[in-house]
Amino acid sequence: MIQFINILFLVILLPKFFLANEFLFSVIISIYNSGRYLNESIESILNQTINPEKIQIILVNDGSIDETEEICLKYKEKYEENIIYVKLEHGGVSRARNFGMKYAKGKFINFLDADDKWDKRAFKNVFLFFRMYSRVNIIACRLIFFDAKQGQHPLDYKFYKTRVVNLMEEYNCIQLSSSSSFFRHSLIKNKKFKEGIITGEDTRFINNMLLLNPILGLIKEAIYYYRKRADSTSTVQNQIKNEKFYFSVIKTVNYYLIKKSKKLYNAILPFIQYWLAYDILFRISSPSYKYLDGNKLIKYCMEIETILNEIEDKYIIEPKILSFKEKIIALSKKYHNDLRNKIIFKKQFFMYSEYVLMNMKKNRNILEWRILLINNNIIHLEGKDNSFLNPENFFYFCKLGDKIYYPNYFNFSGYDLEVLYRDFYKGRNVVFDILLENKMFQVVQFFISYNDMEIEIFPSLGRFSHIPNILNGYYCTDKYIIKLIEDRLYIYRYEQKLKLSFENQYCKELKKKRKNNIINLRKNYFEYENKNKYNDMKTWIINDKQNIAGDSGEYFFRFLKKINPKGIKYYFVIKKDCSDYERLKSLGNILEFGSKNYLILFLAANKIISSVSESWVDNPFGNDQKYVRDLIHFDYIFIQHGIVKDDLSESINRLNKNFNYIITSSNKENESILDEKYGYNRSNILLTGLPIYDSLQNLQKSNTKEKILIIIPTWRKYIQGTFNFITNKNIYSHSFILTDYFNFYNNLINNEQLLMIMKSLNYSGIFCPDPYFSKQWKDFKQNQIFSVFELCDYQKLILKASLLITDYSNLFFDFAYLKKPIIYTQFDYEEYKKKHYQIGYFDYINHGFGPVCYNLNCSIKKIISSLENNCILEKKYLNRIKAFFKYMDAKNCERLYLNLLNKSDNNNLKDYNKFKTNNASNSNNKFVFLIFSLSITIKIFFIFLNNYPYFF
Repeated sequence: MIQFINILFLVILLPKFFLANEFLFSVIISIYNSGRYLNESIESILNQTINPEKIQIILVNDGSIDETEEICLKYKEKYEENIIYVKLEHGGVSRARNFGMKYAKGKFINFLDADDKWDKRAFKNVFLFFRMYSRVNIIACRLIFFDAKQGQHPLDYKFYKTRVVNLMEEYNCIQLSSSSSFFRHSLIKNKKFKEGIITGEDTRFINNMLLLNPILGLIKEAIYYYRKRADSTSTVQNQIKNEKFYFSVIKTVNYYLIKKSKKLYNAILPFIQYWLAYDILFRISSPSYKYLDGNKLIKYCMEIETILNEIEDKYIIEPKILSFKEKIIALSKKYHNDLRNKIIFKKQFFMYSEYVLMNMKKNRNILEWRILLINNNIIHLEGKDNSFLNPENFFYFCKLGDKIYYPNYFNFSGYDLEVLYRDFYKGRNVVFDILLENKMFQVVQFFISYNDMEIEIFPSLGRFSHIPNILNGYYCTDKYIIKLIEDRLYIYRYEQKLKLSFENQYCKELKKKRKNNIINLRKNYFEYENKNKYNDMKTWIINDKQNIAGDSGEYFFRFLKKINPKGIKYYFVIKKDCSDYERLKSLGNILEFGSKNYLILFLAANKIISSVSESWVDNPFGNDQKYVRDLIHFDYIFIQHGIVKDDLSESINRLNKNFNYIITSSNKENESILDEKYGYNRSNILLTGLPIYDSLQNLQKSNTKEKILIIIPTWRKYIQGTFNFITNKNIYSHSFILTDYFNFYNNLINNEQLLMIMKSLNYSGIFCPDPYFSKQWKDFKQNQIFSVFELCDYQKLILKASLLITDYSNLFFDFAYLKKPIIYTQFDYEEYKKKHYQIGYFDYINHGFGPVCYNLNCSIKKIISSLENNCILEKKYLNRIKAFFKYMDAKNCERLYLNLLNKSDNNNLKDYNKFKTNNASNSNNKFVFLIFSLSITIKIFFIFLNNYPYFF
């Protein structure tokens, strides 16, 4: 029936409206430095399935300094009848939208964000819906994420079908985005967005009208694509760092809607309460304590608790967002009491008051196995405790036959629930070691004991659990096959026929999911394994960055080429379309990243050895990794891009990366990684030194120091828009020149006093932007003394230069390894410490290898002083360098290699010792007589000394 009505409108009504000389839609786009996405947004409107001449586009340039104006003028010239372009001084999205409304002529209005886009069928569906339901003034469309994040918006559940909702009845169908909404022009022609707030303007604008008429249209078929930027440069993605988000937004949005509802209805309507709970839960889930000082944090928490007291408990518990942990926290803060102690278990449910928190027969996430290993007859399980219960009131256990096993519990700060109130829930790692019985078949079941009740639980499977978390997924070892059946672990003794049967069942599931590429990959892998299973060869895969070599990975690979160990196939991985691939391919054993051969060898690898920790290193399959999880069996060795000095526990902790070994260079570095928040123990740390230092030591002998000063600052997380972390490509940002970072270093390399001294002393300078900022090189003003390069060969520069100027870049360790002077320019120390990596064990004042400056004048003075002193390293800094490094030789690759040889590699160890002996013998043969003569001379000298001491 609905399809018939749609067709009727298309045939009868649509031509009528198209013939009329008026716009159906006006789309107002506020643009602020979103030029690189703007073409895609505008084209999504022009490509709608209704006549584009019936769509008016109003482009409002909100003071952009990127390519926005050029793009707008291009479209304005091409579609002069449909497109209006206006330019304002930067005043915010609300002001720009309000200004754009002055030009709107369409019957229906939309406010498209400049980095988002519409599905091509959206406008047709919206038009038909408005014509069908004359009482509907506001329509909401589905919001789907794309770019850095994919999937549905948390409120997508309301779009289970296209319909009209009355929010007085369906209070959970809240609408917060004006960008994914359409409005009748007649409704909003005199309405305005609240100006001067950084976020929440949409929520206030829409709900201000819904309070007067709570009727909302929902169209399942109309899709709005919301971009989650990979570089986190949008206002919404950065709102937590802006103080206005905490106070101004609460006052002008939250309190405003509370007062408006009370004024109209003498109560806060359920849909407003539901939104308040939705908003407050997100606010509680954010670690705002990192961005607010003590007094402001206390004030903000009081504001949160004031609003919580305006919300009924049911609206705090019901929202389908976040976990029950955040909801328990909210209720605990509302009542100033730990609500965990009031949770009861009744029948199959955990409950608070009359509200169901969890159905234990359906829940699969109270415990999540992150790591699953089988060693001999022991199955080792490590899981994240996701329980919202008080740990004092429950414990886990498991049953295998008639045996019961209890786990060990370890605090792990990587699992701490970081919220507004810091760590209300402390993280716990639950570890089981279960002795498997000598049976053909056995089942492991898991339980929770709560208030003397035994409740079976069904843990979920994490990334490192090896078992594909889909129907008929299994994991096979030499002795056992593990399969998840009805969410329990079924363990079978290994048999080839059983394995083939399970593989066939699994491939049928993959076929249903149309994953023929994975079926073929698995087939090719098994063929490769069968072909090589009798030669006992190990496969080692080594890499630096995807498109850049020249780091520890390359130098360890070259070491292996030199010794050519027997029983090991070793490969270096890099993208084919880069210069380093051309440079390295003559060495042989170079794998093209992403190629079929690479993916097969990756699955066959015993070791992945990488100087970077990016996700593609241990997962080149992306979302398809879950389908080949059972085949992965390598040791993951992180040989590091540089020495760890900051607190990197958030990104490289064990449950996030699961490194088998981390290579370090210093005892202090070792101890920092052994902190609880990393999750590693001493067996995971190899103190060998970085392979790249071998190259530095060897090359220094053949490179003479030149009168060159190099400036190499590092990047900043909070300077965004210069790099796409999805495509791994650099982007030019027009707003980069507005940053303090740019101003400091541009002023430094153009300081007249410094340039004059450098010229008089015959020094030249080189400025190298960080690779993440490489496209910004042209922003920096070059001169006769300083050259600026887009890309630099850091190793060459480090070898040639006499003085290094940096801020926090790990490269200073490389420079220090060569015993050369360093000056730290930390003009933004407090901001860096707060917004980039958290400062770790390395104290620049007490441990640094050179003076630290916090402003430009100090930096200039220290540089000039070092130049006038002929760039000689001060003794106190030399002593610090010697005390820091465990080794300062050219044997880092050798130590690493020997450490990586496990017990099954004894033959490799013997071969390497033989190689060393032969190599030493060959290189020393021509000096044998000289060494023999020297030793005889020394012996005669000591005999003479002993007999005639008075002679000296």
